[in-house]
Amino acid sequence: MILLFLVFLVVLSLLLEYWSIEKAPESISADVRTDRRILEQGEEFSLVYTVTNTGRLPRSYVHISQYIPGSINAEGSRSMRFTDERAFDFRIWIGAGTRREVRIRAVAAKRGRYFVPDFAIVTGDFLGFREMRKAGEGKHYNELVIWPRAITSPDLSQAVGGFLGEVSVRRYLYDDPVLTVGFREYTGREPMKQISWTQSARGRGLMVKKPDCTAMPRATVLVDTEARDALFDADLVETAFSLARGVLECLEKARTPYAFSMNAKPEGGTTDYRWIPEGSGQKHFEAVMEGLGRAGSQSACSGEEMMAQCLARCGAGSGLLLVTLHRKDPVIAAFIRKAASAGVQLLVLYAEERREPCL
Repeated sequence: MILLFLVFLVVLSLLLEYWSIEKAPESISADVRTDRRILEQGEEFSLVYTVTNTGRLPRSYVHISQYIPGSINAEGSRSMRFTDERAFDFRIWIGAGTRREVRIRAVAAKRGRYFVPDFAIVTGDFLGFREMRKAGEGKHYNELVIWPRAITSPDLSQAVGGFLGEVSVRRYLYDDPVLTVGFREYTGREPMKQISWTQSARGRGLMVKKPDCTAMPRATVLVDTEARDALFDADLVETAFSLARGVLECLEKARTPYAFSMNAKPEGGTTDYRWIPEGSGQKHFEAVMEGLGRAGSQSACSGEEMMAQCLARCGAGSGLLLVTLHRKDPVIAAFIRKAASAGVQLLVLYAEERREPCL
């Protein structure tokens, strides 16, 4: 009788072993998503894993193994030798026909665009002799865009504030026909181009356009990170992006509309950041900041080409704020001369003069 019982246990164990190897792994599935997409450096987010057991038996050993970019520090993660990645894993128990959610806290330590790669689901056999591994389903597009930190200082605020004041004065000197707030009688001192012939035809005599001399100044922010003849300096480029954010925050604080252009090639996304039309407010700021977060090490166009295109878009009396890498750059020197001859107010900020450690 005991022998028959032992034989029964052996047969049952072999059947459960076969089931655990051939059938049980199919009943376990998992997916991962991030609870945030846009982040500041050092801001915490969560990797949310959803593990599902569609089988009729509980599983006491479900192991999730995940590799992540090295710039993302996850709870319990460890650095990998010979690679730029980090890895972490966790084990859970899950009941039959249930779903469990596990949150792993993580922090993005560096600016950039990252993608959470696929992960592995590891389950054990009934007797504990083997491990079965399969890839996670990956239903979500887990992209993270990390904004650069801002370089802020009183002298930067003063420089941008002074620049905006100069642009206001120049826009008074260079009348903009778009900024018309009304009409007044012709005195004989106004140029012919200011005469409004439609208003004059109404029988009130010659009428001229009355420009708005107190209108908010227009500005265009250019970010030039092309190395040109110098060696590529990743830290200096990061400083340029942080400096650009500081400028954007000054413009937002002053409620000044601005256009944006950069020549760094973005990683992912569909927006062409070589030119973003003028705007202001939180949505416009976030759109520009996403471009700075996505910016990679390669150039979408030369700095000279970008500057020429922006200068062609700007009329006399408008303003350009250029963030670039080096002061001793013949391309920048030539652009300064062209901007002056075109009557464009220009403020150039050099990243090498504001380099900060540990950006």
